[in-house]
Amino acid sequence: MRLTRSQNTSIALVIALVAIATWMWLYADAPGRPSGDTLAEQPPEGGGAPSPLKTRGDEKIPDAPKPPPGEPVAKDGGGQTPPRVPEKQKPEPGFDGVRYDVSEHHVRGRVAGISNAKDYRVILMISVGGRFYVKPTLDECLSPIRDDGSFRIKAYSDYPLDAMLADKAADGYAVFLVGADFSGLPDMSDYSYIDARALDVRTGATGNAGAVGE
Repeated sequence: MRLTRSQNTSIALVIALVAIATWMWLYADAPGRPSGDTLAEQPPEGGGAPSPLKTRGDEKIPDAPKPPPGEPVAKDGGGQTPPRVPEKQKPEPGFDGVRYDVSEHHVRGRVAGISNAKDYRVILMISVGGRFYVKPTLDECLSPIRDDGSFRIKAYSDYPLDAMLADKAADGYAVFLVGADFSGLPDMSDYSYIDARALDVRTGATGNAGAVGE
């Protein structure tokens, strides 16, 4: 039986369709072929190891770059965390604007850099005849500081009279900032004992009403 030309064409078309379907079934899921949202490795420009690319159809979406080693990364995936700003350092406790009042024979001043004045005390010593003594007395040598940081200390003893006159004729003075727990002063003239435990020290001349250190 001989086939007509139209029958031969139909048979050839069926054979071609079967061949195409067989090829698609064999090679559609072959390894290395990107499809859908699969990951495909693409070599970077200039050589080197390939970097993974997310694909969506024909569109290639590169992964987000990784931050340099040691740089913080936000946990929520929202990008890099801004660098931490260092906290401002607190000022060290110290004297500010200490003066000797010639008319009243008092030492006035202010302590800066403290959060609680009750944690600190001020010790005053005056120089009489080339030697320093705590004032007003040994038992009252730890003078309190007001809440605003200011203090005022009498620079002489009330008795005896000759001692008071000598104190008021003193030629120099020194103030020491110490902790409220300061103790153990051997005697009223031990300058080195106080100096070794002081947080700050200022000295000046009693005849000079200017600020200490200027």
